[in-house]
Amino acid sequence: MCWAPEVQTDANGIPWIFTGFSNGLGQGGIYTANSDVNTVDMVNANFVRGVLTQVQTSPPGLKVNVDNQDDSSGTKRIWGEGQTHHLIAAATQTDASGHPWKFVGWSNGGSADQIFTVPSAVSALLLTATYEPAGKLQVDSVPSGLPFTVDGAACTTPCILQDKPTGSQVTVVVPPSVSPDAFKRFTFNSWNTGSTSNTLVVTIGDSAQILTSTYQVSYKLSLSSQPANQVAFTLLPPSPDNFYADGTQVTVTAVSQNGFKFKMWTGDLSGANVTSSLTLSAPRFAVAVMEGFPFVTAVKNAAGDTPTGTVGPGSDISILGVNLAASTQTPPPGELAQAIDDV
Repeated sequence: MCWAPEVQTDANGIPWIFTGFSNGLGQGGIYTANSDVNTVDMVNANFVRGVLTQVQTSPPGLKVNVDNQDDSSGTKRIWGEGQTHHLIAAATQTDASGHPWKFVGWSNGGSADQIFTVPSAVSALLLTATYEPAGKLQVDSVPSGLPFTVDGAACTTPCILQDKPTGSQVTVVVPPSVSPDAFKRFTFNSWNTGSTSNTLVVTIGDSAQILTSTYQVSYKLSLSSQPANQVAFTLLPPSPDNFYADGTQVTVTAVSQNGFKFKMWTGDLSGANVTSSLTLSAPRFAVAVMEGFPFVTAVKNAAGDTPTGTVGPGSDISILGVNLAASTQTPPPGELAQAIDDV
């Protein structure tokens, strides 16, 4: 069996590409010797100089087809001088974010679908398929998928305008804030043009334009206590609605109410320290677990509130509080019980 390394480097660091053996065999070919035992058979492995080659797109990340394989990463290859390779750039394509692009040309001047021959006497080769945005105007957002108004019509980013004539004006209006749910909020920051206005008037030019608005994501810190409503929380830094920008570190202190004593945190906070910290990289939820003794919050007439808030001798009274009994007892529906739980 005849075999040679596909690629190897000589003492000067120059790569070489195997092309075949001098007797016509290829890689892994089986050689059969003749009956002449007095003559030495000479078989040479033929190599051509290798050229470090990269096929890429502008902008990066779009797809090209190289020798029947799709590539979007700009893979580096070593091709041999004089070898031919099949390159295909699609006329139009959509990137991972949903933006449409149209092909402009290859850096070597070849057609979109071409057979490329590796030139000689070059040490490196860069082939670029250049694309431009499809449409006269693309309006995008970071993050993508937000509701905008472009030229009076509602759209979800990315928004593409295809047929606007050169010189016409388009009004783009973006929401100051977007809340996809009760625990996340996006707040408008600025455009890639530097403008901080949420309304832009754009003049359509001869070449395509891309406008990108950037939003700051914020997450909500939800706090509660067990039993409920027995803790006042202090937050540092403070927030009027418990929303914080992504990455903000927040210190939470549980201030006990009505004689309760702090026991521990559960949820996204932990430990038995009344003060704890966490980072808002997502919506966070924490519960302050309390312990304490029964206490009375109010005593009033059982028939209802009185103007003076007092109770008379011999009258039935209602005692309100927390932890006054281990469980709640009520009479059967529609009945006025004379005794409840033997009381």
